[in-house]
Amino acid sequence: MTILDPIGASLSLLSTFCFVNAKRAAWIVGMLAILVNTTLYFFKGLYGQVALEGVYMVSMVYGLVLWTSSQNENKPTLMISRLTPTHGFGLTVLNIIGVTAAWWLLSRFFNSTVPMLDALILCLSLTAQWLLCRKVFECWIVWFIVDAIVVWVHAQKGIPFHSGVHFIYLFLAVAGHFRWKKLMEAESSATIVSSDEGFAHSV
Repeated sequence: MTILDPIGASLSLLSTFCFVNAKRAAWIVGMLAILVNTTLYFFKGLYGQVALEGVYMVSMVYGLVLWTSSQNENKPTLMISRLTPTHGFGLTVLNIIGVTAAWWLLSRFFNSTVPMLDALILCLSLTAQWLLCRKVFECWIVWFIVDAIVVWVHAQKGIPFHSGVHFIYLFLAVAGHFRWKKLMEAESSATIVSSDEGFAHSV
């Protein structure tokens, strides 16, 4: 099973780089990474992450279909937004409930070796993924927290390549945070200019 660590880590990194370059191949590579990582996590007793990989597989299939079907269609661009206090409070409550429930299930029925950390990774990753899909700026903060936990857990579990990949993801989360901040400011400026032009034409 040790060979699955470097293979899965390499495929995950390759998938990430493909996503950065907006290549549809990212979805295929991501699916392969999920198959490898799911097997690895199962034999390491990280059942919460096994469940998480299952969710990721569904999102990969959906993403591939979406990117393929809309390749030649003109659709409005989803702009980067901020998390509102109301949504932030709601997500916090949902995560507290989710982590508690996942911790209980993982401890009682799945014999997880690190149930609380497993539950945190599961719930926070789903939150980060949802925020990322919605282009919510704060997704990078959540991803940073998730990756920090994963780095420690994977190092303790003896899967150093995955730990190393998530250590790299820490820097990518920081880079994404500042990159999206600039993009958000640029989108805001463009919206203001567009509104001013529309007002001028109406006058």
